[in-house]
Amino acid sequence: MRFGGRINAANAVMAERAQPRAEMMEMAAGWADRPSLTSRIGAVLVLGDLGIHHQDILRGLGRTRDVPEPMGRAILREGLQLSLWLNRRVLRHRIVPTDGGRPIGRERVVRGTREALGMWLCGRDAVAGELEFDPGRAAEGERRPRGCPKVGRARRGTAYSRRDHGRADPCGCCRTASWWPRG
Repeated sequence: MRFGGRINAANAVMAERAQPRAEMMEMAAGWADRPSLTSRIGAVLVLGDLGIHHQDILRGLGRTRDVPEPMGRAILREGLQLSLWLNRRVLRHRIVPTDGGRPIGRERVVRGTREALGMWLCGRDAVAGELEFDPGRAAEGERRPRGCPKVGRARRGTAYSRRDHGRADPCGCCRTASWWPRG
């Protein structure tokens, strides 16, 4: 280390070497006209995250705003990615954007704007009121476990037979099932 932790000395040398502001702005304009590939990829990834946090702040303040189409697409894309890592909702639902775009997934249908769907996929449950869950299936909080005979039978000893039901029997139909825990 040339300056050994002396910040003022290092700043003084950097100030002496600095280019005039006009030259730096010219270099920045040239870079903005031709950004590198890594900057372009980074912008695509950060745009959805930025949109989600922006909506978090607006909604927290009780304000709303119309989300432009590219931002809605970015928020949905970010929600799909985060859902794979965090809550896996994208694997358990068919996501149907009502403002354009093609449906994604299978099983229970969830409809809404791309912005609301993306935020819900990220785990923002406050937007669930803006979404329309398929009435033919149970909503997220009321879902039946996969071992339930009304949804499909689980084999005895499978991961869904006891872990999902526990001893609560949420739908009231499983106490007679052969795999229901006794006792």
